[in-house]
Amino acid sequence: TNIFLIVSLLSFVGLTVAPLLGTALRRDTPPTSSQPSPSSGVSQDQKAVLEEQAKGYELVLQREPENQTALKNLIDIQIQRQDRKGAAKALEKLSQLNPKETRYLTLLAQVNQELGNGETAMIAYRQVLDYEPGNLSALQGLTGLFLQQNQPESAINLLQDTLNRPPSKNSDPSQ
Repeated sequence: TNIFLIVSLLSFVGLTVAPLLGTALRRDTPPTSSQPSPSSGVSQDQKAVLEEQAKGYELVLQREPENQTALKNLIDIQIQRQDRKGAAKALEKLSQLNPKETRYLTLLAQVNQELGNGETAMIAYRQVLDYEPGNLSALQGLTGLFLQQNQPESAINLLQDTLNRPPSKNSDPSQ
């Protein structure tokens, strides 16, 4: 069991949060022909297009504050623009509109972790784990957060508690 815990802990450390965030958002958001593909070097023209698209989605959200398509597209644009604070605000609204969709809350936690809001990220990860105790993304994120804060004992305890849970309480019945 200890070897498994150590291997699990090392695998959690080895993975980063940013690729998960980008991948998860792209799965949620239907691709549109007007959105450029994300790249590290965004040209001025692309920045102007992204800015206009963001303004358009913000106008839609002023009229329809619960328009989830506009929220998802705005989040995608904000990630491309490196606007993590704006993405966090939109993700918070989206997670409130979909309380059973833990992926939005997980993404919110990841963005807050990137912003250095460890306490806020920890709260969001815990909410996900309260709802889905076996959620691997939340376990990975919270374990990584504990390790960033030099709390390896907390990370190990979290993993041990998860492993000791009866299978019926985990979100994945095959676990």
